[in-house]
Amino acid sequence: MLTPVKGNSAILRFIKPTLIIIAIVSFIQFTVIYGFMVAITKNMTDFPSFYWASDAFFNQGISPYNIKIIQSYFDKTIFPFIYIPPSILLFYPLSLMNYNNAFIVYLFINHIALLFFVLLLIKYFNIKLLSNQSLLLIIMIYNAHPILLNIDYG
Repeated sequence: MLTPVKGNSAILRFIKPTLIIIAIVSFIQFTVIYGFMVAITKNMTDFPSFYWASDAFFNQGISPYNIKIIQSYFDKTIFPFIYIPPSILLFYPLSLMNYNNAFIVYLFINHIALLFFVLLLIKYFNIKLLSNQSLLLIIMIYNAHPILLNIDYG
């Protein structure tokens, strides 16, 4: 465990408040950069592929694997939908919305899933919420480069 040993009480007194501040700043930074800024710029790599494949399949009756027709819908590059056919069902709710609304919903779901993942790890490792260990876990996750790229790419 990361329980500090008895030592300088002045240092130990500032550990938890410092971890709380860093965890809050990490969460806010993540939310601003990978939430609001991504929502404003609408610059995700994978989301257009998911959305236009589900739109083509459920609304147009076109194969989600027909990239030439799907590409004609969008002015940016769309990568092919390379997933197994049943996976298109996961994207069905996106086809019920316009692109902008689906983008915001998709981004929101990504953020909620990450928050759920953090809480799941805290529960799995039997860590008290707001303990030094859970705060360090939050700081590490909300600053982990692979997680940041995953949200950024969509």
